[in-house]
Amino acid sequence: MFKIYDISMMISEEMPVYKNKESKKPSIRTVQDFTTATAYESRISLDVHTGTHLDAPLHMIEGGDTIETIPLEDLVGTARVLDLTDVDGGIGRKELEPH
Repeated sequence: MFKIYDISMMISEEMPVYKNKESKKPSIRTVQDFTTATAYESRISLDVHTGTHLDAPLHMIEGGDTIETIPLEDLVGTARVLDLTDVDGGIGRKELEPH
């Protein structure tokens, strides 16, 4: 038996984004609420590189495969999860070697 851990990052307007670029930050706005309708709805706009994600080969290789060509089975396996939130300026060999 094995356990599955969801290591996905929570999406919010305050989440860390690539180089802290404003254009990469998610935008969440209320479309309707109970003062104007019978249901509450929000709309989210975000870059495809937001939070926890997988890049398709096409992201870096002209003519590369798109994301739906990657079998889900290739994405499930044993992993080591490290908390490196205290690292500034990027994660490199020095930060990974102790683990």
